[in-house]
Amino acid sequence: MQNSYDIKINYFYGALILTFFLLTPWNRMWAEYCFFILFLVSSAQLLTLKITKQIIKTSKEAKKLIWFFILIPAASIISYTLSPLDNLSAGVLEPDSRWLLFAPIFIATLHNRLHPNWVVAALAIYCISAFSKGFIETKYATEIWRRAWGDENPNPFGMFNAVITLMLMCYLLASKKSPPKPISKGAALTLFIFTCVILGSIGTYFTGTRTALFLLAIGILIYLILNIKSKTSWAITGTIAILFAYILSTPSGNSLQKRIASIPHKATEFIETQNTSSKLNSTGQRLEQWRGSICGFLKHPITGTGPRSAREAFAKYGGKDNCNLTLAVKPGPRQTHSLFFNTLLTLGSLGILVFAAFFIQLIKTAKTHYSSVNQGVKIGASMLFIYVLGMAINGIALDMWFRNYMVNKNLMALLLIYITINSNTHDDRSPINEAK
Repeated sequence: MQNSYDIKINYFYGALILTFFLLTPWNRMWAEYCFFILFLVSSAQLLTLKITKQIIKTSKEAKKLIWFFILIPAASIISYTLSPLDNLSAGVLEPDSRWLLFAPIFIATLHNRLHPNWVVAALAIYCISAFSKGFIETKYATEIWRRAWGDENPNPFGMFNAVITLMLMCYLLASKKSPPKPISKGAALTLFIFTCVILGSIGTYFTGTRTALFLLAIGILIYLILNIKSKTSWAITGTIAILFAYILSTPSGNSLQKRIASIPHKATEFIETQNTSSKLNSTGQRLEQWRGSICGFLKHPITGTGPRSAREAFAKYGGKDNCNLTLAVKPGPRQTHSLFFNTLLTLGSLGILVFAAFFIQLIKTAKTHYSSVNQGVKIGASMLFIYVLGMAINGIALDMWFRNYMVNKNLMALLLIYITINSNTHDDRSPINEAK
């Protein structure tokens, strides 16, 4: 039974989490302030618990994940220290500090066992907020060609929109026949979540991000396959399919279709001709950057060229006497438009191994809990599968851990998933409930 202090602190945590997801599409700096306040509050609470010699409840599963909040920035520090480049500033390490700041937030939030209603509210609020921002930025959906940027860039904005939308969609899987329910799921709430999923999908389309739309399509397809007998599943899939079919039939939609359809041709032209024009179009530039990443990696295969050093690495190794790169942006782009290739170039084998182990741990957690009889835990596992899928697909076209606000957003989304799993697990035999 929670006392009044526990209830108040949980409301404070919940309110800050909601505020973070509400503000992120509009002002990433204000969202960052929320992140820092969460860090300060959680650190103060954990320190108080230590001083008063109270037990901090952290599962074995969560403790394994917490190690990565230390290992990932440690890998960056090692790479920075051993970098062959002499013009890197210590500022390149700042985004990785967010992993360390997130650790007390993660521990304190799981210790407090926030109710999953906070998660539903945060996901729904983000979908509404992102849709509203995109709706306004596209001149109230009359000029979709403008692309909605949010307060960042259309690519990470669109990709994050897709991940959050699919995570919210998982809540519609909640079976009325499989108690305990993760939320009090009445018809009105189901309709509200359904509406937010639609708004999130449209908000993703407003960004014009091709990879995000691909992720949304794959996620919906997987959702339909896993719930083939569910009427709700077919209703959601059908509604979104009709909406997208209508949108793609518009002039802006036709333009997007042409951009998507041109990718295979441009990639083939790049591979076969290797001429300047094939390297300078959008697809060719990404392939050229990936080729340059492999070339740079082979020169420094253990620790790479240093965190966030793609531009400096291309400047040093992009010449004819080295990697012989043809880049539209001189001396090179800030990142290689790929989590995989960017990590390969900048952090080398060390970074690849640490990130691979991190995502393998997430997959193991999702797999462990997906078969749970507890509907809430199963939903959390489904959300975690979606999260990893999003990182895998998004990682093809963008480094999702490149900037401060990207790290903040992705870690906060991960927090929502673990809140869902942790707060719904009451079976003492489950790994998530085994606290030391």
